[in-house]
Amino acid sequence: MRIYDIWEQEGFLKHKGLPVMNYPGPENKWINNFASGSGTMHDSQGNYYYVSHPPLAYYLPYFSLKALGLKVSVFWLQIWHCFIHLFSALLFYLLIREISSARAALLSAVFYMMHGVSLWFQSNVYMSDMLVQLFFISSIYCYVKLQQGFSAFGLFQLGLSIALMVYCSWLGYFTAFVLLLHSFLKKKQPYLIATALISAALVSTALFLYQYAQINGVSALISEWTQRGGERAGFQLQHFISIFKNYFLHYSPLFIVIVALYKSINWKEQKSILFLFFSPIILLHLFLSEYSVHDFTVLYALFPLAYLLALAICNLSSKVGRNALTIMLLLVFIAQYYIFNLPGEKNYKGDKYAYFQEKGKAIAAEKEKGYVLFLLQDKIEPQTSYYAQCNVKSVNSQQEAGEFLEQRNGMKGKIMYFDTNDKLQTKIINN
Repeated sequence: MRIYDIWEQEGFLKHKGLPVMNYPGPENKWINNFASGSGTMHDSQGNYYYVSHPPLAYYLPYFSLKALGLKVSVFWLQIWHCFIHLFSALLFYLLIREISSARAALLSAVFYMMHGVSLWFQSNVYMSDMLVQLFFISSIYCYVKLQQGFSAFGLFQLGLSIALMVYCSWLGYFTAFVLLLHSFLKKKQPYLIATALISAALVSTALFLYQYAQINGVSALISEWTQRGGERAGFQLQHFISIFKNYFLHYSPLFIVIVALYKSINWKEQKSILFLFFSPIILLHLFLSEYSVHDFTVLYALFPLAYLLALAICNLSSKVGRNALTIMLLLVFIAQYYIFNLPGEKNYKGDKYAYFQEKGKAIAAEKEKGYVLFLLQDKIEPQTSYYAQCNVKSVNSQQEAGEFLEQRNGMKGKIMYFDTNDKLQTKIINN
């Protein structure tokens, strides 16, 4: 939302449509608030940019809402993302309808739509990691259709879907690799499919490489991605333990039913589609293990898990048993959603939902033209920065703040800290 706010205030083209993270005004410049890990992704005006993901996830809702005459706000972004959730479920239904019964397809789509994971991550949370879900399912759908009947138009659709996926998220590269590998295993026009996949990935990669290199040059971009790549990979045991905990926490009821009805699934018939679904996800977790610690990465696996669950239930002989189990699971999924997102002021951990909002608004009240804001011995979270509607520099001492002001041609500043009661205390300082 910070990026959208800055685009709204300064215009989309002011920063060449790039994901800028510094608000207007000299007091907000040269402050790196969770934008550039290496510190190199800034322009000559002191604006930092967030380039950890390709830019499509910023563009698609922005231009969609603008075309409808709507301002990009939290509310309209949530509504827009709910439609992405719906379209994802529709494509999922169409895909399963290609490989299984209408009942299994409908049940798969319903389980997908009503599970707490998709209800949360495809409505209340938004980033590249969620939008890519749409292109993930569309790419697999286009590929399966192409395997069932090859056509030039089908090849174009697959290439377009992969191009959009790569231009959205790193999951696109793993998906393109798996589809390419699968096409050679199946030996159905593998060279044409490989050409389409590689060309699509290269075009999208070249496009956002060119865009991001405009910020501070190719060497700065390489430095940033080297730093971020090393951080996101990690490959530590603790990462995989956290990933396992996330899956267990979100999917344990689903796992229990699938294991209990294990024998009702013809696993040999499903190995191809499960390979297409699970392989990119496993590769993502292996090569970007630190990134995969984020709980939203479990969203990708909901497609195959919802399908397996639907398949297991559809194969039950008793109609009463099928209906009863379906209703019970839907109630469990909805209950999970409300357990993790308790109504009221606090979440299940006891933290206030409005915690960062309140801190941000307290900081916003201290904004003053020409005054740089400093936060003493604390880091400002992205949510806080959004509600503050400004950039805030974290410092360890008043001396550090003074040195920064000295570099800024003698600007004034306000140094702030939150006391034990989370009340903001402020002091005006000069360089």
